[in-house]
Amino acid sequence: MSAFLSAERTAVDNPAERPIRERQLAAYHRALEYAAGRRLLEVGCGEGLGTFLLATRAASVTALDYSRVALEVARKRCESVSVQFLLMEVPPIGFPDSTFEVVVCFQMLEHLAEPNKLIDEIHRVLCKDGIALLATVNKDEIITNNPYHLSEYSPREFEKLLTNHFKTVDLYGVFGDELFAEYWKSNRSWARSFLSLDVFNLSSHLPRPLRQTLFDIISRMMRMSLKRKDPGLCDTITHENFIFRLGDFSGCLDLFAVCRK
Repeated sequence: MSAFLSAERTAVDNPAERPIRERQLAAYHRALEYAAGRRLLEVGCGEGLGTFLLATRAASVTALDYSRVALEVARKRCESVSVQFLLMEVPPIGFPDSTFEVVVCFQMLEHLAEPNKLIDEIHRVLCKDGIALLATVNKDEIITNNPYHLSEYSPREFEKLLTNHFKTVDLYGVFGDELFAEYWKSNRSWARSFLSLDVFNLSSHLPRPLRQTLFDIISRMMRMSLKRKDPGLCDTITHENFIFRLGDFSGCLDLFAVCRK
Protein backbone atom coordinates (compact mmCIF):
# COMPACT_ATOMS: atom_id res chain seq x y z
CA MET A 1 0.00 0.00 0.00
CA SER A 2 1.16 3.51 -0.77
CA ALA A 3 2.47 5.49 2.18
CA PHE A 4 1.36 8.88 0.90
CA LEU A 5 -1.85 10.87 0.73
CA SER A 6 0.06 13.83 -0.66
CA ALA A 7 0.02 14.57 -4.39
CA GLU A 8 3.74 15.36 -4.10
CA ARG A 9 4.25 11.69 -5.00
CA THR A 10 2.03 9.52 -7.16
CA ALA A 11 0.05 6.95 -5.15
CA VAL A 12 1.21 3.49 -6.22
CA ASP A 13 -1.97 1.68 -5.16
CA ASN A 14 -4.56 4.12 -6.56
CA PRO A 15 -5.94 2.99 -9.98
CA ALA A 16 -7.03 6.56 -10.75
CA GLU A 17 -3.37 7.62 -10.71
CA ARG A 18 -2.25 5.00 -13.20
CA PRO A 19 -1.85 7.40 -16.19
CA ILE A 20 0.41 9.75 -14.20
CA ARG A 21 2.27 6.86 -12.62
CA GLU A 22 2.94 5.28 -16.01
CA ARG A 23 4.06 8.65 -17.36
CA GLN A 24 6.70 8.77 -14.63
CA LEU A 25 7.68 5.12 -15.14
CA ALA A 26 8.36 5.78 -18.83
CA ALA A 27 11.64 7.45 -17.83
CA TYR A 28 12.67 4.37 -15.84
CA HIS A 29 11.98 2.05 -18.74
CA ARG A 30 14.05 4.35 -20.94
CA ALA A 31 16.85 4.24 -18.35
CA LEU A 32 17.15 0.45 -18.47
CA GLU A 33 19.41 0.51 -21.53
CA TYR A 34 21.90 2.71 -19.64
CA ALA A 35 21.61 0.77 -16.37
CA ALA A 36 22.51 -2.68 -17.71
CA GLY A 37 25.50 -4.15 -15.87
CA ARG A 38 26.48 -0.88 -14.16
CA ARG A 39 26.83 0.47 -10.63
CA LEU A 40 23.82 2.73 -10.27
CA LEU A 41 22.67 5.37 -7.79
CA GLU A 42 19.07 6.58 -7.67
CA VAL A 43 18.52 9.93 -5.96
CA GLY A 44 14.96 10.31 -4.71
CA CYS A 45 13.64 6.76 -5.05
CA GLY A 46 10.32 7.31 -3.27
CA GLU A 47 8.38 4.08 -2.81
CA GLY A 48 10.70 2.16 -5.11
CA LEU A 49 8.46 1.44 -8.07
CA GLY A 50 11.09 2.55 -10.57
CA THR A 51 13.90 1.29 -8.36
CA PHE A 52 12.64 -2.25 -8.79
CA LEU A 53 12.90 -1.92 -12.58
CA LEU A 54 16.44 -0.56 -12.40
CA ALA A 55 17.52 -3.39 -10.11
CA THR A 56 16.49 -5.98 -12.71
CA ARG A 57 19.24 -4.70 -15.04
CA ALA A 58 21.94 -2.88 -13.08
CA ALA A 59 24.95 -4.64 -11.55
CA SER A 60 24.15 -2.89 -8.25
CA VAL A 61 21.63 -0.28 -7.12
CA THR A 62 21.88 2.19 -4.25
CA ALA A 63 18.70 4.19 -3.68
CA LEU A 64 18.34 7.34 -1.57
CA ASP A 65 15.33 9.15 -0.16
CA TYR A 66 14.71 11.63 2.67
CA SER A 67 11.51 9.88 3.78
CA ARG A 68 11.83 6.99 6.22
CA VAL A 69 8.23 5.95 5.48
CA ALA A 70 8.86 5.86 1.73
CA LEU A 71 11.95 3.72 2.21
CA GLU A 72 10.02 1.21 4.32
CA VAL A 73 7.57 0.75 1.46
CA ALA A 74 10.38 0.59 -1.10
CA ARG A 75 12.25 -2.10 0.82
CA LYS A 76 9.17 -4.32 0.87
CA ARG A 77 8.56 -3.75 -2.83
CA CYS A 78 12.14 -4.65 -3.72
CA GLU A 79 12.57 -7.73 -1.51
CA SER A 80 13.08 -9.96 -4.56
CA VAL A 81 15.91 -7.82 -6.00
CA SER A 82 19.15 -6.50 -4.55
CA VAL A 83 19.00 -2.81 -3.58
CA GLN A 84 20.79 -0.86 -0.87
CA PHE A 85 18.33 1.71 0.47
CA LEU A 86 19.69 4.66 2.46
CA LEU A 87 17.93 7.43 4.33
CA MET A 88 19.63 10.59 3.08
CA GLU A 89 18.61 14.19 2.48
CA VAL A 90 20.53 15.59 -0.45
CA PRO A 91 22.62 17.54 -1.26
CA PRO A 92 25.26 16.56 -0.34
CA ILE A 93 25.43 12.95 -1.51
CA GLY A 94 27.33 10.94 1.08
CA PHE A 95 29.67 9.00 -1.24
CA PRO A 96 33.24 9.57 -2.46
CA ASP A 97 34.07 11.01 -5.87
CA SER A 98 33.61 8.75 -8.91
CA THR A 99 31.66 6.05 -7.07
CA PHE A 100 28.90 5.31 -9.60
CA GLU A 101 28.70 4.58 -13.31
CA VAL A 102 25.09 5.80 -13.60
CA VAL A 103 23.09 8.26 -11.51
CA VAL A 104 19.32 8.49 -11.94
CA CYS A 105 17.36 11.48 -10.64
CA PHE A 106 13.78 11.71 -11.92
CA GLN A 107 11.15 14.33 -11.08
CA MET A 108 13.14 15.69 -8.15
CA LEU A 109 15.02 18.80 -9.27
CA GLU A 110 11.80 20.79 -9.44
CA HIS A 111 11.33 20.24 -5.70
CA LEU A 112 14.62 21.95 -4.82
CA ALA A 113 15.21 25.65 -4.27
CA GLU A 114 18.86 25.26 -5.34
CA PRO A 115 19.06 22.35 -7.82
CA ASN A 116 22.56 23.39 -8.92
CA LYS A 117 23.95 22.03 -5.66
CA LEU A 118 22.47 18.60 -6.29
CA ILE A 119 23.65 18.54 -9.90
CA ASP A 120 27.16 19.38 -8.69
CA GLU A 121 27.01 16.39 -6.35
CA ILE A 122 25.67 14.08 -9.06
CA HIS A 123 28.57 15.13 -11.28
CA ARG A 124 31.03 14.54 -8.44
CA VAL A 125 29.95 10.97 -7.60
CA LEU A 126 29.93 9.92 -11.28
CA CYS A 127 32.99 8.10 -12.58
CA LYS A 128 34.89 9.52 -15.53
CA ASP A 129 32.78 7.80 -18.18
CA GLY A 130 29.60 7.94 -16.13
CA ILE A 131 26.13 8.87 -17.27
CA ALA A 132 23.59 10.97 -15.38
CA LEU A 133 19.92 10.53 -16.31
CA LEU A 134 17.65 13.37 -15.21
CA ALA A 135 13.99 14.05 -15.87
CA THR A 136 11.69 16.93 -15.01
CA VAL A 137 8.40 18.41 -16.12
CA ASN A 138 8.26 20.86 -19.02
CA LYS A 139 7.00 24.04 -17.41
CA ASP A 140 5.57 25.21 -20.74
CA GLU A 141 2.96 22.43 -20.60
CA ILE A 142 2.01 22.49 -16.91
CA ILE A 143 -1.75 22.69 -16.36
CA THR A 144 -1.76 24.25 -12.89
CA ASN A 145 0.79 25.70 -10.51
CA ASN A 146 2.21 22.98 -8.30
CA PRO A 147 2.93 24.34 -4.81
CA TYR A 148 5.43 21.52 -4.22
CA HIS A 149 7.61 22.80 -7.08
CA LEU A 150 10.26 25.37 -6.27
CA SER A 151 12.08 25.29 -9.64
CA GLU A 152 10.60 24.58 -13.05
CA TYR A 153 12.22 24.69 -16.49
CA SER A 154 11.45 25.17 -20.12
CA PRO A 155 13.48 22.94 -22.47
CA ARG A 156 16.00 25.70 -23.12
CA GLU A 157 16.37 26.50 -19.41
CA PHE A 158 16.84 22.86 -18.47
CA GLU A 159 19.46 22.34 -21.15
CA LYS A 160 21.34 25.43 -20.01
CA LEU A 161 21.21 24.27 -16.38
CA LEU A 162 22.72 20.89 -17.26
CA THR A 163 25.33 22.10 -19.75
CA ASN A 164 26.77 24.27 -16.97
CA HIS A 165 27.76 21.01 -15.26
CA PHE A 166 28.21 18.36 -17.97
CA LYS A 167 30.34 18.20 -21.09
CA THR A 168 27.57 16.74 -23.25
CA VAL A 169 23.79 16.73 -22.77
CA ASP A 170 21.35 14.89 -25.01
CA LEU A 171 17.90 16.29 -24.24
CA TYR A 172 14.70 14.49 -25.22
CA GLY A 173 11.13 15.70 -25.20
CA VAL A 174 8.73 13.13 -23.74
CA PHE A 175 5.34 13.03 -25.46
CA GLY A 176 2.13 11.15 -24.82
CA ASP A 177 0.63 9.31 -27.77
CA GLU A 178 -2.98 9.72 -28.93
CA LEU A 179 -4.35 7.65 -26.06
CA PHE A 180 -2.61 9.67 -23.36
CA ALA A 181 -3.43 12.90 -25.22
CA GLU A 182 -7.10 12.02 -24.85
CA TYR A 183 -6.66 11.57 -21.11
CA TRP A 184 -4.56 14.74 -20.80
CA LYS A 185 -7.16 16.79 -22.67
CA SER A 186 -9.81 15.73 -20.15
CA ASN A 187 -7.37 16.45 -17.34
CA ARG A 188 -6.72 19.95 -18.62
CA SER A 189 -10.42 20.66 -19.16
CA TRP A 190 -11.33 19.53 -15.63
CA ALA A 191 -8.57 21.63 -14.07
CA ARG A 192 -9.52 24.76 -16.00
CA SER A 193 -13.17 24.38 -15.04
CA PHE A 194 -12.25 24.07 -11.39
CA LEU A 195 -9.77 26.95 -11.45
CA SER A 196 -12.36 29.20 -13.06
CA LEU A 197 -14.21 29.16 -9.73
CA ASP A 198 -11.33 31.10 -8.17
CA VAL A 199 -12.25 34.30 -9.99
CA PHE A 200 -9.96 36.54 -7.96
CA ASN A 201 -7.06 34.08 -7.77
CA LEU A 202 -7.30 34.07 -4.00
CA SER A 203 -5.63 30.66 -3.68
CA SER A 204 -2.30 32.09 -4.83
CA HIS A 205 -2.16 34.26 -1.71
CA LEU A 206 -2.55 31.37 0.73
CA PRO A 207 0.45 30.08 2.73
CA ARG A 208 2.34 27.35 0.88
CA PRO A 209 1.37 24.52 3.29
CA LEU A 210 -2.31 25.32 2.79
CA ARG A 211 -1.88 25.55 -0.98
CA GLN A 212 -0.22 22.14 -0.88
CA THR A 213 -3.15 20.67 1.03
CA LEU A 214 -5.61 22.12 -1.46
CA PHE A 215 -3.50 20.82 -4.33
CA ASP A 216 -3.55 17.33 -2.80
CA ILE A 217 -7.33 17.35 -2.50
CA ILE A 218 -8.01 18.81 -5.94
CA SER A 219 -5.53 16.52 -7.71
CA ARG A 220 -7.09 13.42 -6.21
CA MET A 221 -10.61 14.68 -6.96
CA MET A 222 -9.67 15.29 -10.58
CA ARG A 223 -8.04 11.90 -11.11
CA MET A 224 -10.89 10.04 -9.43
CA SER A 225 -13.41 11.96 -11.53
CA LEU A 226 -11.60 11.05 -14.76
CA LYS A 227 -11.37 7.44 -13.64
CA ARG A 228 -15.13 7.27 -13.07
CA LYS A 229 -15.85 9.03 -16.37
CA ASP A 230 -13.70 6.70 -18.49
CA PRO A 231 -12.30 3.79 -16.49
CA GLY A 232 -11.20 1.95 -19.62
CA LEU A 233 -8.98 4.82 -20.69
CA CYS A 234 -7.22 5.07 -17.31
CA ASP A 235 -6.73 1.31 -17.15
CA THR A 236 -5.24 1.08 -20.64
CA ILE A 237 -2.41 3.62 -20.41
CA THR A 238 1.08 2.19 -19.84
CA HIS A 239 4.67 3.42 -20.16
CA GLU A 240 4.53 2.36 -23.80
CA ASN A 241 2.17 5.26 -24.52
CA PHE A 242 5.05 7.73 -24.18
CA ILE A 243 7.50 8.71 -26.89
CA PHE A 244 11.03 10.14 -26.51
CA ARG A 245 12.24 12.51 -29.23
CA LEU A 246 15.76 13.89 -29.25
CA GLY A 247 15.77 17.69 -29.65
CA ASP A 248 11.99 17.91 -30.17
CA PHE A 249 10.19 19.82 -27.41
CA SER A 250 7.10 21.42 -28.97
CA GLY A 251 4.23 20.34 -26.75
CA CYS A 252 6.24 17.76 -24.81
CA LEU A 253 5.10 16.90 -21.29
CA ASP A 254 8.47 16.10 -19.74
CA LEU A 255 12.18 16.49 -20.39
CA PHE A 256 14.63 13.58 -20.24
CA ALA A 257 18.37 14.26 -20.25
CA VAL A 258 21.34 11.96 -20.83
CA CYS A 259 24.40 13.74 -19.44
CA ARG A 260 28.09 12.80 -19.68
CA LYS A 261 31.14 14.24 -17.93
